[in-house]
Amino acid sequence: MSERPPKLFINYRRTVNDSGERSETSIHARYLYSKLIQRFDEAQIFLDEKSIEEGAKWPYEIRRHLSESTVVLVLIGHKWLTASGLYGRRSLVGFADA
Repeated sequence: MSERPPKLFINYRRTVNDSGERSETSIHARYLYSKLIQRFDEAQIFLDEKSIEEGAKWPYEIRRHLSESTVVLVLIGHKWLTASGLYGRRSLVGFADA
């Protein structure tokens, strides 16, 4: 019996504040993706902006791909812990940040 190929999920914080400032990890995530597709089939690698089709239900697709993954790569940047959301509240403590 042959082994199933790994399914990789790249997890990162897209923004660091309500103004939409992109996090440094979003840049690193795209770079990592570009390197991984040189080694793995594109269908094996999940990166939200590359893997979720326009109009799809974003939270559902994230959870579905995460549950199907065999490897999760979590990118944590300098502002990960202090990133803020609505009214300056830390994103990490928000329900939607899960």
